[in-house]
Amino acid sequence: MLLQICSLLLRHYDTDTIDAWHQFYSKYAVVRSGLTYIQSHYHENITLEHVAEAMALSPSRTRHLFVEVMGMGVRAYLIHYRVQAAQRLLVQTNMAVEEVAERCGFQSVSSFYREFRKRVKETPVSYKKRCLGLTGDGPQS
Repeated sequence: MLLQICSLLLRHYDTDTIDAWHQFYSKYAVVRSGLTYIQSHYHENITLEHVAEAMALSPSRTRHLFVEVMGMGVRAYLIHYRVQAAQRLLVQTNMAVEEVAERCGFQSVSSFYREFRKRVKETPVSYKKRCLGLTGDGPQS
């Protein structure tokens, strides 16, 4: 989908811009292996070194390239991805919040709550209730 969007945009810009898009795409192709690694291992204890190894780059180059292409660092993307995975689990399963936190790779429930609230602007429990249409008032008719 991203490539389709880029392709459409390229048709409307001059050749200097096309060269810039080609450079961006070649950088994205390298970062994509890091994204794939994070998406496959987000529930594990991932470090910058793990992602750098998946991208076949040094940790320093990985850090800079990731920020340049994704607009955020490796750690920020990892947390972002973990929170998205937690949102899905909260709504699609009956798992307790603690189990969701563990399944998504958070080291503690408190760090899960902190990161979830920072990004979603509500607690995991209130998010689940809102998405499932639940309230604390008992059954609705």
